[in-house]
Amino acid sequence: MHEDTAHSVNVRVADRDLKYYIFDWDDNILHMPTRIHLEKRQPDGTWAPHLVSTSIFSLIRHDAQHYRPPHGNWSEAFVEFQDCAGTSESQFLRDAREAILRILNGMELPPPSFQTFRQTLVEGRLFAIVTARGHASATLRTGVRLFVDLVLTPDERNRMMANLHGYRACFDQVNEFGTDEEELTYYLSLNHYYAVTSPGFSRAVSRTNPWRRVGRAAQTVRGALICRAHYCNSGPHAGGAPAPCRERRVLG
Repeated sequence: MHEDTAHSVNVRVADRDLKYYIFDWDDNILHMPTRIHLEKRQPDGTWAPHLVSTSIFSLIRHDAQHYRPPHGNWSEAFVEFQDCAGTSESQFLRDAREAILRILNGMELPPPSFQTFRQTLVEGRLFAIVTARGHASATLRTGVRLFVDLVLTPDERNRMMANLHGYRACFDQVNEFGTDEEELTYYLSLNHYYAVTSPGFSRAVSRTNPWRRVGRAAQTVRGALICRAHYCNSGPHAGGAPAPCRERRVLG
């Protein structure tokens, strides 16, 4: 849909239905070069270090006869999926930048949810990232900001800001806006970022199987996004009537 950005405020967002997204990151938004550290059984029965991608790991993860974590420790296997103190830039951001540039430079095709995530940002929709990684929420949010900075064209960026201003004008009753940086930061803060093997999330749902944590996170996110979307009830509608929002969720 064409949206007028002459005044950088798209008030027509008030007529949209409520549509929110829940995305996985790896092999959905980006093909990350992050590697899982394993050991592979050799023909003579010895074990040798062996690095695999997330897509390969999904195929061999149950093959305990030929693959195992280093020293039997899965934390060592997923060391690249954690935040490490003392680094100028996280492994996650370095890998995200590399993955994005490979797409932009035509070196590989984008994953299945890449364009949907891009459009979600342009439209200013609510979303959540739910991943089996172990990063802090702030790390994932910074990765989304990197995606905005590197992927969106100037026209897409302008349309995104017009939509964000429109939501603020219609539902937050805001007539004066902050800088683009301030409004974008506010928008990103409305969304949710869950890494289900991170220390913080693990403490919140302790002793839960990691794959069940993904389901728990998705349920938590769905409720939180609906709550965040309740600003639809404070929109500029006659007699204070609720805005005509229809819930739709999309899994990416």
